[in-house]
Amino acid sequence: MSKSEQPAKILQSSDEPVQKEQLGKPFLTIEEARAHDAQVIDYLKHVTTLSTGSLVLEIGFLEKAFPNPQWKSLAALSLISFVLSIVASVRVYAGILNSRSRRVNPAETKVLKSGSYLSWMGFLLGIILLSLFGLKNLNLGF
Repeated sequence: MSKSEQPAKILQSSDEPVQKEQLGKPFLTIEEARAHDAQVIDYLKHVTTLSTGSLVLEIGFLEKAFPNPQWKSLAALSLISFVLSIVASVRVYAGILNSRSRRVNPAETKVLKSGSYLSWMGFLLGIILLSLFGLKNLNLGF
């Protein structure tokens, strides 16, 4: 087997390479995995900050900006979406921190990926619903 055909290797703390492959894709080195985790954590921090800010601003300005709002359910669903995004981000963040001290099984990896997507989708849905609510209540003909 030539060097290019060998599966990727993970260096353990003893610096002894272990050959592993997951679904045909090579595992990352520990350094690459930590760099990826740091990027995901930064992403989650940004999504959580944006969701929290949107939640606070929406609650703070809802009654002042729209004294007689229509389609109140859109505003409520938007709030729920932002909360869902925050909770999913915190769950994924905690899972990443917990996984640094041990190996992560494939089921837990799926949960973390699902949580990342749920965080993003909650934020996106919250923004869309809030925008629709605003457009309807600004009487622009929608």
